[in-house]
Amino acid sequence: MEALATTDRQPLDRKTLKTSGLNDAQIAILTQETPGTLVKQRQGKGGKTFSFLPHEEVTRILNAGFGHNWTDEVKQFGILDAECWVLLRLTIRTEKGEIWKEQFGQQDFLTNNQGEIVMSTGDCLKGATSDALTKCASLLGVGLDLYGITGRGNGNGNGNGNGNGNGNSLNAMKKENRQLIERTKALGSNGQEIFGRYMKRLSQARTADDLQNLKDDLQTILQKAA
Repeated sequence: MEALATTDRQPLDRKTLKTSGLNDAQIAILTQETPGTLVKQRQGKGGKTFSFLPHEEVTRILNAGFGHNWTDEVKQFGILDAECWVLLRLTIRTEKGEIWKEQFGQQDFLTNNQGEIVMSTGDCLKGATSDALTKCASLLGVGLDLYGITGRGNGNGNGNGNGNGNGNSLNAMKKENRQLIERTKALGSNGQEIFGRYMKRLSQARTADDLQNLKDDLQTILQKAA
């Protein structure tokens, strides 16, 4: 049995979690509000500040809730000129079967003031894996409130999320991203790989922040290739 095997970042109500084989303690861990002492801030693209849960805290929460009954597996990975990426699957085993989630993670190569890469490929892949694990865990509820979604439904599938932007603006952003993604096909031998990866990211984007980050990454890639 594969339960909740999706990539949607949506609120998970207790009734759904209960039927998937999780016990009350595990459900409480997944639906709890993230303690402010665990939340960190980082500077993102466009001068924005984002809240995030460090991967070591995500690992601690997964260990507390599931002990040794969870695993993560890199399904795909890529190494580009300026970044590494991985597609990770997080699997949790319950008495009723498995719950798995998949997400992409990304890490830019760190550079010095002269633009020289000062990060090993291994460390870059490690960073991308940590990023993917955090995203996968959020699909289960870990740190979900940091995306503006509480994940504390009322048993009828009604959460308390407060999405950013209306449907029309999100559709316009998706259209703009599709146009940028189409341009990646012309990026030499890596074009098809980049196209497929960013189309996957577009399909997983749920918020305005997701779409803006995708647009920023695409513009960076296209500018470097110009």
